[in-house]
Amino acid sequence: MIPHATAPPATSEYGRQVMTLYHQTSPEACHSIIRTGFRPGHDGWCGGGIYFALSPQATKTKAITPHSGIGCMLEVKVDVGRVKKFPCCRYCGGRQDEHVPWSNQKLKASGHDSIEINPGDGPEIVIYDKHQVLSIKEIRFDPAWTPHRMHW
Repeated sequence: MIPHATAPPATSEYGRQVMTLYHQTSPEACHSIIRTGFRPGHDGWCGGGIYFALSPQATKTKAITPHSGIGCMLEVKVDVGRVKKFPCCRYCGGRQDEHVPWSNQKLKASGHDSIEINPGDGPEIVIYDKHQVLSIKEIRFDPAWTPHRMHW
């Protein structure tokens, strides 16, 4: 078995463990997020959190659910704090392929602030508290980032 990559370590900024991460969504949702901030989703491998990829290109294989918006890329600085890492692939604390509903309260009780999971297509970071988002900016969208099954 080939080992899967893990996220690079966070950098320390003003005593916080910060990563620059990426989130692809629709232009409408993008502008709403910029105005009012992120809201945790309703489901996902690790429950209803806010999911980020490590690069704009990586969102191509991650923004693929029927509820995923496409066409706008957000570059986000996130205070990841202490990261709970799960081994590859499609595993978030239960059995492989089982979606496990983490929450901010449950994560804090485990002594962590965020989750790193690799659903099989590379690592992603999950948070449950929108206050961990330190900055959000829209970057120019490249159509090459559009998921294959969602090209427009």
